[in-house]
Amino acid sequence: MDWFLVLKRKALTGIVTAILSTLVVFVYFKEQVDTSILWLIFLVFAVAIFSYGIAVSLLADFLSKKTNPKPVALFIRFLVYLFFGSILFLGEFLVFYSLTASLLFFIFDEAIRYGQLHSLDATQ
Repeated sequence: MDWFLVLKRKALTGIVTAILSTLVVFVYFKEQVDTSILWLIFLVFAVAIFSYGIAVSLLADFLSKKTNPKPVALFIRFLVYLFFGSILFLGEFLVFYSLTASLLFFIFDEAIRYGQLHSLDATQ
């Protein structure tokens, strides 16, 4: 496994997830969230998505690494993301934000992984 490609994929996934999860949560809570603090919310949660999200993503990859068939490994990774995304029970806003970020991180990480695997297959 090329760690540089893995970390590059995780960083790209973290960037996309931080931006999109902030937008999704803002749209959902637009009546309760002041737009003037949207950047503050983005910055705080971007740090959490990068540190916590990348760590959980690496854990999910580790736990599913030796699993066959591939759909079972995908399901294991999904459950790990879902579990760690639902740990925060500190109010509707945080639960919604963490689950949204967790599921988006899972979707984008898998999409980029799928694209990388197929682009590597095409070059060989």
